[in-house]
Amino acid sequence: MKPPEGFEYLWSLWLEIRQGGSEGFGGVRLTWRDLADWQAVTAVALDAFEVEAIMAMDAAFRAGGSEGARGCLKLRRSS
Repeated sequence: MKPPEGFEYLWSLWLEIRQGGSEGFGGVRLTWRDLADWQAVTAVALDAFEVEAIMAMDAAFRAGGSEGARGCLKLRRSS
């Protein structure tokens, strides 16, 4: 499965942040602390849209697995 065109980088970031999160990939959810820690370690500054999209992807993942996260990206892109 491929992420929606133009959002491949967000999909990759979400996977990387999720894998390194405080609860691991199978953890309950990403936290603001997980995002802040990832940004500090990687020296990558996420903008507000990227943070919102990553948190929405994580919520969608928790609600419906990876398909839910991909669907969230499709909705955000069209708005």
